[in-house]
Amino acid sequence: MREEKGFTMPATIIFSFFLFAFLIYEANLLMLEKKFYKEAEEMLILDVLMYRTIQDVKSDIQTAGSFSHTYLYAEGSANVSAAGSSIISVAVECKTKQNRTYKANFQYNKDKEQMINWSEER
Repeated sequence: MREEKGFTMPATIIFSFFLFAFLIYEANLLMLEKKFYKEAEEMLILDVLMYRTIQDVKSDIQTAGSFSHTYLYAEGSANVSAAGSSIISVAVECKTKQNRTYKANFQYNKDKEQMINWSEER
């Protein structure tokens, strides 16, 4: 018995090390996934906010040609400025409650009721 070199203790330590490393890897992966889904949710909220604002702007353009207005929603707010007569230049800036912004500029043809020259910045 005294001449045994021992195999169980080193193997157990190595196995425990690999198991611990794998658990840390999985925990980091979970944290990255949570950040990704939170980011994706915020981007979706911004898209919905921009869509709602564009719908409101279209209806407001038909009644008043040039205007500057702030729309308040449950998810955030949107600042809109529009100027022009038949082709109206519109600038929209949406901001969520987490201070994430989404800016878009476009021209709106009032006669054809059609958006043209869309450009955006996130």
